[in-house]
Parts: sequence; C-alpha cells; structure tokens
Amino acid sequence: MIRHWVGQLKEFSDRTTQLPGIFWLVVYGALTAALGLLFQQSYFLVHLDAAGALVLALRSINPKPFVADLWIIIGILLLSIAANITYYHETLPSAILLSMTVVIQGMLGAWLLSLFFRQKADFTSFDGMLKLLFIGVILPALLCSCLPALVPYSNFDEFSPRWLRWFCNLGLSALLFSPLLIYGVVLPRNRFAKQSSPLLLLFYWLLALTVTEWMLSHFPFSEHKISLQLLLLMSMLVFYAVSFSIRFNSLVLSCVGVLALRSLQLEDIDSDIHQRLNDLVLLTFFIFVVVSVKLAVCMLINEKTVALNKSRRSRQMFEVLSSINQNLIGFDSSEREIFSKVCRIITEDIGLEQACISVFAPYVGRPEAPHTYKVAWRYVFPERDCAHDGGAFPVDLSRISESHGYKAFQHSGCCSGCDRSCHYDTRVSFPIYRSGHIHGVLTVFDNKGFNFDEDMHRLFEDLVKDLSFALTSLDDHIKLKLGYEAFEYSQESIVITDPQGNMINVNPSFCRITGYSAEEVLGHNPRILKSNKQSDEFYSEMWQTLLDKGSWSGEFCNKRKNGELYVQRGTISTVTDQRGEVKHLIAVMEDVTRQQQAEEYARRLANFDTLTGLPNRNKLNEVFFKSSNQAEKQRRSLAVMFIDLDDFKHVNDAMGHQFGDEVLKAVSSRLQQQIDLDDTLFRFSGDEFLLLTPYDSVGTIELAQQLIASVSKTFTIGGKVINIGCSIGIAISPTDGLTIDQLVGSADAAMYRAKGAGRGTYAFFSADMQTDALEKLNLKHDLALAIDNDELCLHFQPKVNIQDDTLIGAEALVRWHHPTRGELAPGNFIPLAEESGQIVMIDRWVLEAVIRQLSDWIQAGIAPLPIALNLSLPMFQRPQFVDEVIYLLERYQVPAELLELEVTERVAMGDLDYTVSTLRALKQVGVSISIDDFGTGYSSLAYLYDFPIDTLKIDKAFVSDIPHNRKKQGIVSAIVSLSITMGLKTVAEGIETVDEKAYLRNLHCDFYQGYLFSRPVAADIFCTRYLKPSQSNSFE
Repeated sequence: MIRHWVGQLKEFSDRTTQLPGIFWLVVYGALTAALGLLFQQSYFLVHLDAAGALVLALRSINPKPFVADLWIIIGILLLSIAANITYYHETLPSAILLSMTVVIQGMLGAWLLSLFFRQKADFTSFDGMLKLLFIGVILPALLCSCLPALVPYSNFDEFSPRWLRWFCNLGLSALLFSPLLIYGVVLPRNRFAKQSSPLLLLFYWLLALTVTEWMLSHFPFSEHKISLQLLLLMSMLVFYAVSFSIRFNSLVLSCVGVLALRSLQLEDIDSDIHQRLNDLVLLTFFIFVVVSVKLAVCMLINEKTVALNKSRRSRQMFEVLSSINQNLIGFDSSEREIFSKVCRIITEDIGLEQACISVFAPYVGRPEAPHTYKVAWRYVFPERDCAHDGGAFPVDLSRISESHGYKAFQHSGCCSGCDRSCHYDTRVSFPIYRSGHIHGVLTVFDNKGFNFDEDMHRLFEDLVKDLSFALTSLDDHIKLKLGYEAFEYSQESIVITDPQGNMINVNPSFCRITGYSAEEVLGHNPRILKSNKQSDEFYSEMWQTLLDKGSWSGEFCNKRKNGELYVQRGTISTVTDQRGEVKHLIAVMEDVTRQQQAEEYARRLANFDTLTGLPNRNKLNEVFFKSSNQAEKQRRSLAVMFIDLDDFKHVNDAMGHQFGDEVLKAVSSRLQQQIDLDDTLFRFSGDEFLLLTPYDSVGTIELAQQLIASVSKTFTIGGKVINIGCSIGIAISPTDGLTIDQLVGSADAAMYRAKGAGRGTYAFFSADMQTDALEKLNLKHDLALAIDNDELCLHFQPKVNIQDDTLIGAEALVRWHHPTRGELAPGNFIPLAEESGQIVMIDRWVLEAVIRQLSDWIQAGIAPLPIALNLSLPMFQRPQFVDEVIYLLERYQVPAELLELEVTERVAMGDLDYTVSTLRALKQVGVSISIDDFGTGYSSLAYLYDFPIDTLKIDKAFVSDIPHNRKKQGIVSAIVSLSITMGLKTVAEGIETVDEKAYLRNLHCDFYQGYLFSRPVAADIFCTRYLKPSQSNSFE
C-alpha cells in the first residue's frame, strides 16, 4: 500500500514539469526524519544520512545536465544540514561539512559509475549490481570519509578512529539506501521479474523485522563477536533472495540493517567507546556481507527468472498473434470491430499497457512531401478521453518506404498536439495499409518495462501486414458484396443476357414485377414479356442503337405473367471484352405504373386537406371559377363565408396539437352536415374554414346561424368535454369583390368585425370595414417606421405603498407620437403590433429604453427606483431573451435589482418548462418577476409553486367598484390571502377612488397604482416630481 502511494506521488510529480524534484525532497525528508528519530543521541557512533544514496540514484539512473539537478541537490543539502543540527545536535559548521560530504559521496559515486558504464547505467544485471556496490558505494565512502574525520570528536583523539567511524557511517548510509532507492523507487518495475501478492510480501516483511528484532535483542553484537544464531537470520535473508523480487529484498535489507544499528545503539553507553567502535565495524562488515550475498543471489535468480519469463512471453506472443490472425479470417467483422479485437488482445493478452489505432482521412497533398494526416477516428484501449479527439498525425515518408513500409518508427506523432500528460517509456508505431495506401497507424504504449526487442518488432510487423491484407481483402469483399446487394436488393428489374439475348440471370425485382420465377425465364428470350403495344420498327431501332452506341434508354409497355400490362422505363447496356465483342447485355428497368398512380394521388394531396378530407385553398380557385360561371348563367350571386373558430388556440395550447386535430375533424363533420349539395366547404388554414354557397338574402343568414349553432354545441373528444364557437364573415359577389382573393379578403374583414362584436355571431362585409382595414394597413406601415423616426417614448406611472403612499417604483408604458394622429395610447397600436408580429420590435425598444433611462438617472446623480415593464409572448419566448437582458444591464451599467419584468398568465403558460428555466435565469441575475393581470388568464394555480415570482398584480377589472361588488371582493380577497401565504407581494392596478384604496388597504394589499395617485407621466416630469438626488435617497 505504501509503495502504491509512493508510486502515485511519483507519477503526479512526473506529470508536472515544476514538481519532479518535490517528490524526491519529500521522500528524503521523510526518510531523514525517521533516521533522526532513531539515531538522534549525540553520544552514539551511528550517524546515517540517505542524501548520498539519493543523489547517487538520481544522477546515475536518469543523468541530466548538472544544472538541471542543481536545485534538487541544494534542497537535499539543506534538509541534511537541518537534520544534522536538529537530530544529531551538530554545530552549524560541522553540520555543513557532514552534509556536503554525504552529497559529494553520492555525486562521486555517480561519476565513477558513468566511467565504467559506456552508456546509461544498467543495474538490472549481476555485473551492474557489483559495480553499484563496490564502485558506487564502497569506493566513494572510502574516499569521502576523510573529510568528516578532520572534525574533532571528544571520544577520539586520533584521526584513524574518526576516519573508521565515518567510513562505517558513510558506507552504511549508501549500502542500505542506494539499493532501496534504485531498485525500489527509481527503476521501473520489470514485468518479467518475480511477482508476489502484496499481502504475502507484507507478512514476510513483518516476519523479517520480528526475527531480526528478537535475535538482536537476545544475541547482540558485542566483544568482537557475531553470534552463530545470527547466521539463521542470514539464511532467512538468502531464502528471501531466492523467493522474492529485488525490490522487496532491497526494502528488507534496509529495514534489517537499520534494526541492527538500532540494537547497537541500545547497548550500555558506559562501555568503552573503542569497544563500541569495534562493534560498529564488525556490524558494518556483517551488513556488507549480507547485502552483497543477498543482492548477488537475488540478481542471479532474477536474471534467470526474467529470461524464463521472456521466453514464456515470446511463446505467448506467438500464440496471441496467431489468435489475432484467426480473428482476421472471414468477412463477418467490420473494420472497427477488427481494430477493437486487435487492441484488446494486445493489451489484455500480450500485456502492453495501451494500444491505439488511428485511422486517417483521405490524404490530399503532394505525394512526395512529408504527410500530415488528419485523424478521422481513433480507437484506444483501455479507452481514454483522447479517443474522441481528432487531431493530426505527421508521417515522414522517408521512414516508410515501399521496400520496408511496415517497419516501426519510434516516438511517432500519434499523440501530436495532445495536451494530456501520459508518460510512457515505450511508444512504438506501425503503419497499416489498405488497398495500397496508408490507412492508419497502430501504436502501442508501455510504462511497465515491456521488453520490446527485435523479435517483438518482427511479430508486430507481421501483425500489421496481416491487418493490411485483411483490410484490402475486406475492401474487395465489400465491392463484391455491394455488387451482389445492388443486384439482389435493387427495386429495379435487372436482367443479364448472353449476346443472343437469352436470359442468364435475373434479380428478385424482375420476378416481383413480371410474376415469373427465375427458373421459368432463364434460357428464354425477353420477348416472352412482349405486349404487342410496340411495333417491330420500335424494337429494330432499339437494337440498332445498342449496336451503335452501346446503350439504349427509353420507356415501353410489357405484359406480366398474369396478362396485366405495365409500363417500364430504363436502360439496356452492352458489356464487351478486350476485343470489343459483346459478352453480355444488361437491362435495368423500373416499373413506373405505380409512379403514374402516385402522381395522381399527389395531385389529390395538393388539392385536398389530409386531416379533414375537405378541399383546400388550392382547389378554391378551380371551384370558384366553375361556381361563378354557373351563378352568372343563372343570374345569381355567390356568398363566401369565412368561418373562424373561437378560443381554438387556447384549446390547442392546453390540450396539445393532436387533440386539436381531433377537434378540427369533429368541427368539419358538423359543418358538412349543415350544407347542401350546391355548397362547397374548404379547409382554408389552421382553424379557418371557408364556405362557397349560392347567395339568398334569407337562406344565407339562416345557414350562418345554423353553422354557428352547430359549432357552439358541446364536443366530446377522447372522453373530454370542450366548448368552442365560431365567428363568420360573409362577402357577396360581385358586390364585395369580383375575384376569389377579393371576396376572401372582404369575408375575412367581416369575420374580424364579428369577433369584435362579441364572437359567436356573423357579420356582412361593408364599405366602412374596407376603410378600417386600409387604416390598419397604413398604421402597420407607420408602426414599422416609428422606432427609426424616434416616435416612441416612455411614460411612467408610479407604484406606491398603500399604507402611507410612499413611492416604491413605477411601471413603464409606451406611447406613440404619430406624426399625423398625435399621441396614441398602447391600446390603439399594441394589438395591431401583436397581430403583425411587430410586438417584438417594440418590446426590445421598450426594454432598452427603460434600462437606458435608469442609466441616465444614475449618471445624473439621481437615485432611481425599480421600473417594471410588460413582456409579450413572442418576446419572452425568444431563445436569446435572457442574454439580451444581461447584455443591456451590463452595457448601461444598471443594477439588475432596478428592473422588474411583468408577464401575464398567458405568456407564462405558453411552455411551462421554458418559462420556469427562463424565470429562474432572470432571478439568478437579480431581476424581479411579477405576474400581471393575475386571475384573468387561462391557467392553473399550480404554476405558482414552480415560478420564481415576487409579485402578483391584481387586474383593474377586479379593482374597479370593488367596495360595492361582492364577487370582486371574494376574488381579490382570495388573491391577497394566497399572496400572503406564499410570501408574495400584491399590487392593485387602476385604483381611481379613495374607497377602492381603503378597501384594498383593509385586505392588506401591499402596493397600488392608478389615477388616484398619478396618471402615467413623461420621464422628465416623473424625475422632477418623484425622484431625489442620490445623496439623500440612494437605492439599496
């Protein structure tokens, strides 16, 4: 477990370019603290310091320029000095000398080893281990022990005892900790070495410590003697060397040696110092012999184990690659499935840490230039996030040639451009070809000491060759399969004949179209299908065209097996050999009989409504032309009735479009039941119907009343009962129009008059309606220019506290200064804007104008109050609405708390999920939310629990004359009580009398607005009358 944590810390430090040395400083600091606590008595001879061992490990295993390791070495030196002062109570000069000696020892050992190793130091062999012990450990200790021997020691007057003491300490420090750091931490684990269970290793480690502690406590080193019982300990250590890895043995040696030195420290301190020094020398010699023998045995056994495991691994590799080749046989797997199997086998069976296959997009560029392939997709196993990345793959063509194109290239660009830190000791790539072109690259990764020798290279080269062959064969198979599928599954009839015209193969579509089986026609001439609808000259010309041009295309009639005639259209082509002689004839024909029927069906779809089956507006012109001609002959007029359903949109929004479709079909059925054979009913659009009927001064009115009464009756749809109605506009030809477009326009205008009269009625078109429609059209045009001409302005109506008339905010209301009509209230143009879609333009202007006005007041040093404004449904449903609000608040530097948005129930209930998410986003910004005209909409109280609202506004319809209307009193009382219960504020709109205000105040309504306090006023008047300088009335 501890080794796992150490490995994780090392991996983390390696991934961070600024932290590689921190790991080693932490390791050294922890080890030094442990040794200091064990050997901190100043009167004892033992003085262990692992600094030299750590410097030796760093400088010999991963040699770098000295400058690169300088700050790490300085850090080790400083920690060593601190330990000498803290634990061994050395003076500062002595501590500096001792620490520098240990560091110099490590650097000297690394330098001496570099002289004896031609290339990078290899300590995994027996020869490398001997060089480490004698050249890297003993020889530097022998030389460097002279430096601390120069420091006087109270117990030794002569130089030789001091030198002997420090030779033992320096030698032991390097001897015990160099193998531990090199084999246990720095060098990567060799996957071919012995592997054991962590729990088993923990048991044997504790056993070694226990046996060592017991033997040394009962049979100590003393009087120049080594107890024979200690040879049992050495035997156990030799057993460990045979049975376990060198990593584990290095740990055991370090721990056993420290325990032995600790037992020497616990001897009687009053004994002769020279005797204790002799015991230290004897123990040092014993430890050196144990370490040397144990490491020698362990290394020899390890080399044999590694060689045996390599042999087994090679055999396993051949078996695994053989299984890969077996997976490549056959055409049942796709390319991705093949690559998936290969990567899994490489990682799971071979044991490599990761495998990746990058598949390239087709290369476009100069063929002689170095290629940078775009990666189309990448398969990585085990899967990493980078498997979903794109990227590029640089490939140098000089490393991939035609003669040895499958050779591996080290450190390829597989991870080019990747910002992830995945450190691998081994990364080898092999190109994969497909149909003669480079198709991708197989890259294998390993960080566990995988021995990727020449044999492994050759095996992988064979693997990618087999992969390339399999992909090329797969392409050929796909081409054949595509040709077969095109022949078998084509909807066109395909016939192949010999040069004499005898059929040698037909596809299933031929059998389906003609009714003949393949057995019935093979060997026969296609003339068995002849219908005699074409002349002999037709066939002569067809054959002549085939001989001259090699193909013929056209259409002719044939006869099925059952005698039924059918029309087919297609081509006949010749297939020639290298000498130009005809080998086969291929006829590809399409049965167009159903196509002609489909065209007829399409014509019907174009003229009839698919939902109700009624004629649509495309059919209207044709029917009107016939009806008007007939009416003109009979000297009669035609009536056009424009029928529009009332409240259908609310039903459609509340119940869903599918339910609305069922309602339309039911309405269509009822309307058809009321009309005669001379009448024609059309589905005009949406919830609009149009009836074309002969005009009769009395009969037309009676028919309109019947239609209205019929639609007004209750509908039962899917077990649900609904009530709707309709409004009818009537136009008479030729009085109200000569063309159908004119009559429909007149009837439409009359329909709107009927809706304005209260709905559920009918109205005839008149001249003044034409004038009103024209005025609306002009007003719509003027409204489109109003913003550009700066004709819109804001008025502000104060909102006050109902208890003390304290001003708490205002509502912004838009006004239009029309150039010819003067100032227009919202009621004169807002409905038109909603109808024409211009409401979004106005709402955006109002939103920015309000925020800009707040900003102007703030810049002028005036403390503004929160301003509320209304939102229309189209504005609220814009996907970018919240972003627009945030943008404007940031642009004009206005706090969001100064803005209040009012939405009606109709707006809020349009799309509940969207409404909730939008309102929450606005609340998160800080904007206040109010429900306007509460209680007048088509909704449910349930939404109040989900909507993040602050205020309910009571509509003027409930406030007007409330002291004398018991129904209004009950409604308003319920609204106020509901608001109090839910922690919401209430605002009463349209208070005009003192009695209305007093009654609402008694109901505990919070705020009000209306003519009683103030009419809406212009911005400058509102500022002068109600706002104050920021010094005396700052907004909180």
